[in-house]
Amino acid sequence: MISIVMPVYNTGIFLEESLDSIIEQTYFEIEIIIIDDASDDILTRRILEKYRKKDTRIRIIRLESNVGAGEARNIGFRYSSGEYVIFLDSDDIFDKEMLQNMLESMLKYNADVCLCGHRNYNMDKGFQDYPLKRLKDVDNVFSLNQLPEDALEYWYEVPWNKLVKSELLLKNRISFQKLKSENDCFFAYMCIITANRIVYASEGRALLTYRSGHERQLSNLKNIYNLHIYMSEIVRQRLFVASTHEINQISYIYIRGVFEHLRNRIYPENEKKIFYNEVREFIKEYLYPCKKADGNIHFIMDYIIKYAYETRWFEMEGDYFRQLELANELWNRIKKYSGNEIIVWGYGKRGEATVHCLEEKSVCDFLIVDKEWKNINKRNDLDYFIENPNGIDFNGKCVLATTNDIYSRCKDKMSLICGDIINIETFCCI
Repeated sequence: MISIVMPVYNTGIFLEESLDSIIEQTYFEIEIIIIDDASDDILTRRILEKYRKKDTRIRIIRLESNVGAGEARNIGFRYSSGEYVIFLDSDDIFDKEMLQNMLESMLKYNADVCLCGHRNYNMDKGFQDYPLKRLKDVDNVFSLNQLPEDALEYWYEVPWNKLVKSELLLKNRISFQKLKSENDCFFAYMCIITANRIVYASEGRALLTYRSGHERQLSNLKNIYNLHIYMSEIVRQRLFVASTHEINQISYIYIRGVFEHLRNRIYPENEKKIFYNEVREFIKEYLYPCKKADGNIHFIMDYIIKYAYETRWFEMEGDYFRQLELANELWNRIKKYSGNEIIVWGYGKRGEATVHCLEEKSVCDFLIVDKEWKNINKRNDLDYFIENPNGIDFNGKCVLATTNDIYSRCKDKMSLICGDIINIETFCCI
């Protein structure tokens, strides 16, 4: 049997359509546990009572006070008795064959978790499909340890596209956090992290419609600190039992999320600084000492620990997290010049960001050159003196060209004397 747990709070205008799509499922062996989270609108209560009488599989638990969607789901799960469970929202619509398709995939592969794609219906923009990303060289059944570093980004930190074995939740003590928003992220990530066998339903195609852009939507309530709350709890639970690969995956989604929050202009600058400092201290105390993270992620953690928050790096066009990743890859290519001078040709955000990232290695001297007369003999924001390339000795040196045009000119005129000429416009995302 499948247990469906649905928290409800004043969603009367969407509720009938949502409940109809559940009771009309082609798979009949379900129990529908609705947690009325102290709704105070008459429409919601009338609809719930109507459907309770209409379908004996529906059970309604009414709460005296509002506890939030996360805790309401926890309460609903405690009342459930199904071998499998799915947590659905009361404003969404579900394909009639959704549960049938998901359960068939679960049974076929004896899976712990089954994932499906979704379509988004935005009240202003209409429909858009989000099928699940199919990964190359991955079998029909897989686990997180078989997947690349950024895999946790692919499946959305939501519960409603995941049919889960109840046993998995009980064994790993997976529950929803008591947050006003983003209370389902910890749950969703932990399901993927702890599952030994994960499958797709119907090749990952969309099996439900997620409704967004309305005033009742809890994801409208953004809080910069929630990311740190749920990701730090995942780290604490998994740090000493997880493989290096898994810690890299968790660290990747955590730190990438941090950088995305710092780029988001809806948060005040003072909150960003507090948030950044909390993240720094957590990395110092937990992630850095365990020495399980490696490669690009370890380099980015080094960077966060070393440098205080600066607004300008997160106001640039482009992805600064990816810039740091690429800087580490760039370093692996130029480290043979360690102890020598590296010439950065071109004054601007890209060159400055590259130097700033590479300074973390602290083993090279950088010479900044530019042909624009307005820039020559000035100091840039990193306090490097900008020089005229005429008269500079390029023999055997590595040149980082900051634009395609500069790279072409360097290749045409200096390829025989330079050690390496690297085009960082194609190597970079800023």
